[in-house]
Amino acid sequence: MIWRLAMLWRMALILTSALLAACSSRPPAPLDCHQALIALEQQISRDIGISLGNPIDNLPALRSDRFVESWLTEPLEQSQAQALITYMAALAKRAWQLEWAQLSPEQQLAWESRLATQTPQGELPLTHCLEQQQSTYLQQWQHTLIQLQSQQPDDDYQDWARVLGLYPLLKGPFKQAVEKEQARLAADWQAHIPNQDHALYLPDDHAIAPLWPAADALGLPQFSAAQWQQLAMAYAPQWQIATNDPANRPGRVEYLQDEQLRVNIEKPSYYHFVSFGRHHRQTTTQLNYLLWFSERPKLSRFDWVAGQHDALLFRIHLDQHGELLAMDSVHLCGCWYQLMLPEGRGYTAQMQGEPVMMQRVTSDLPVRLQVSADEHHIVGVAAASESSPASNQIALTALPWDRLYQLSESPAPNSSDKSAFNREGIVPGSQRPERWFFWPMGVADAGSLRRLGDHAIAFVGKRYFDQARLLEGLGVE
Repeated sequence: MIWRLAMLWRMALILTSALLAACSSRPPAPLDCHQALIALEQQISRDIGISLGNPIDNLPALRSDRFVESWLTEPLEQSQAQALITYMAALAKRAWQLEWAQLSPEQQLAWESRLATQTPQGELPLTHCLEQQQSTYLQQWQHTLIQLQSQQPDDDYQDWARVLGLYPLLKGPFKQAVEKEQARLAADWQAHIPNQDHALYLPDDHAIAPLWPAADALGLPQFSAAQWQQLAMAYAPQWQIATNDPANRPGRVEYLQDEQLRVNIEKPSYYHFVSFGRHHRQTTTQLNYLLWFSERPKLSRFDWVAGQHDALLFRIHLDQHGELLAMDSVHLCGCWYQLMLPEGRGYTAQMQGEPVMMQRVTSDLPVRLQVSADEHHIVGVAAASESSPASNQIALTALPWDRLYQLSESPAPNSSDKSAFNREGIVPGSQRPERWFFWPMGVADAGSLRRLGDHAIAFVGKRYFDQARLLEGLGVE
């Protein structure tokens, strides 16, 4: 009897093992577009990081930003809601294309093989899924809007760090330190006299600004892709930099074969992109221009803001008619925010929170920006039409911002693109010693260069470079 039970037990074990082996060898269940996009988004977030915008729970074919968030707090008509969904879909499509290119060919093939949806001939599976889902979101715009309005706004400040760092006690001394630094920088404004030793960097492409077009229900100008490019070229600034040594020569960001990110100063370049804001019931267009340097060199023995990589971002705000509203700038770490207003633009300085350094500048576009050596601060603004004593003139090649996500370290045709930003959205190698001193203010990895949308620009209070109503909040009329 016992031997029979033992035999039955062995047979049961063999049968169970066979069943488990069969289950383990069974291919994963096929996914529809919605499921497949969610799975791919999770993989991208885990392996390479999000490139542009913020993912939306259960709406993988849309991305959000602070411009979007500003609309979600208001009642929207159908035309506005659908225009907002269209904007988010375009942002998502652009982001997905950049992230897809950073996956290996094996990862791409593995994802495509799990799709249950038949892709029309000549169309990429990812594009097909995005467009299919986006069409559904537009048709069901009321349901989509409810889902969007349930999302939490993006917050890049770490509240836990402020609690542990005794923020309520330290914000006073930090505010005083900011005011002292701003006073130092204000003293340098227009104090640098241009001379022949300066290097004058000129955009290598020129254009005439296109006529301002009609806008959609959100007030977004309906330029074509070529017209957006034309507008960016028409207002691209000149950059007059105080010295021409390697640390002060802007270049093109590249990867070396040893996977080291570097700045090729033999290829002088600037990066540009368009963003949007809001100001007193009108949508504003923001033209952004970035110079990238190999380093912020040490200026003293204990210089905690020095390190590899430095980048200066300059922005032009245009009103709904294409007229100049304001200019501002920030370093790509979110540091040293600076507001520049044309003469006659009303302004009331806000007394609460961290103060802002404001300067009056010319209203003529394009402009020539005077940039200090080593620290890479804008210390003066003049009309580009004015003569310059600089004898060393260098052409700058225009590159789209998205090229920063399309850096390849290998010329092989099947190699994946590589981003200038790591999975956390930080430029590798750009970390600064200051992060050990400034963490109680809640800014993660202070001093490091970072991706768009992550630029907290105040240590006291909360303020963002891409805050939709930033100019209003600063007191610009």
